[in-house]
Amino acid sequence: MLRAPIVLKMDHLYDFSSQKARLSRRKEGAQAGEPTLPPRNAIQAAEASLPDPSSAMYLSGMSQEDTVKHIVDDIVPGLNGQALSSRYYGFVTGGTLPIAEWADNVVSRADQNAAVHLPDQTVATAVEDAALKMAILAKKLGSGESVGELGLLEACVRAGVTGVQVLTCAGHSSLSKAASVVGLGRRAVKELGVSAAEPWRLDVEALERELRAPGVVSVISVSAGEVNTGRHAVSGVQEMKRVRELADRYGAWLHVDGAFGIFSRALDGRSEYRTIRERCAGVELADSITVDAHKLLNVPYDCGMFFTRSHKTLEAVFMNPNAAYLAALPAYAVLLSEGRPGIAGLLSNMTELSRQAARFVQQSEHYELLPDENIDEVFMIVLFRAKDKKLNDELVSKINATRKIYVSPTSWNGEKAVRIAVSTWMVDVSRDMEVIASVLTEVAGQ
Repeated sequence: MLRAPIVLKMDHLYDFSSQKARLSRRKEGAQAGEPTLPPRNAIQAAEASLPDPSSAMYLSGMSQEDTVKHIVDDIVPGLNGQALSSRYYGFVTGGTLPIAEWADNVVSRADQNAAVHLPDQTVATAVEDAALKMAILAKKLGSGESVGELGLLEACVRAGVTGVQVLTCAGHSSLSKAASVVGLGRRAVKELGVSAAEPWRLDVEALERELRAPGVVSVISVSAGEVNTGRHAVSGVQEMKRVRELADRYGAWLHVDGAFGIFSRALDGRSEYRTIRERCAGVELADSITVDAHKLLNVPYDCGMFFTRSHKTLEAVFMNPNAAYLAALPAYAVLLSEGRPGIAGLLSNMTELSRQAARFVQQSEHYELLPDENIDEVFMIVLFRAKDKKLNDELVSKINATRKIYVSPTSWNGEKAVRIAVSTWMVDVSRDMEVIASVLTEVAGQ
């Protein structure tokens, strides 16, 4: 007599009625009073509660009940409100949609290693593949070459290559870090911004001059959303086609950093979004694209996506990857649950709040909107500074001291600046804009 197969049990996670209250937050949104930062005394109390290595009781053990109580009562109050508040505008880590949080709990409970494709043993990699397909970014994959087997130095010698360069404009710091890690050196990354006023725009003429260098192979990294301004390296599909033509002519690899800006393609067809949708047109012409799902898709940190035309490159690079534990499941759950209309709605709210904040800054006598006053270019980042230098020097600390909104410090043209990055599903445009306006008005009057 055959026994029934043993199936992984997660009754408490599968029971929708027990999860209903938590999942209902998607429609209810964030509570109006949720803080962006904990009080300083809560942080100090949390630090003081941590185990003392000099104590005789250090690592002597603690009951599960006491451990849970310690974390909930001591540690949690000292954490910031990034996942709770709709007004945490620092970084671009988004929030976590309730369905994504639920799926992440499934990931932790099931503890699936998705690094190896074992279709007869688990559906994990099939779910990962389905999530990537639903992201609507994967295009036809072509052929490519890899130095994964030979190693960089030997591959270059065999190919008669004397140098490798990474050509970009206002590139993310991760480019230089990656160049350093793989042995190219940070100097291999070359900035080709069109001007000091528009450093995010790629100078296509300068790009061609660099590509002509004899014995040098190139990677072109096009930013679909520069981190300070949200602006794009190319103006649209025609310029992207030109870059693609140059890459083909000179044998360069064309990469698009689509961390957050690429999501503008998922906005609906309203005329007010035409400009930012056009800026992202043509990204499918790239050899590879990276996307951060933990940003605007609002799944738990971190969850990145990588698309490439080259199946051979994909296999060589990820043959022995770091441990992977089905991080795609929260993305799968969000895409399946929200669909195109839901995602478009989330992004529309982010864009509308960002543009209202930009207009407030633009019309204020106290602040200056950066890098220019073109609201049509605003997606979900607002860059600005105070016109008064003394106020500007203290602006970030004064804003964050209110604990009503949280912003990031940055610089623009050698001067301090403030960046608001709207990236959470919890946005309530009218409510949150009222708080932003109140805080900026209050700070300007101090």
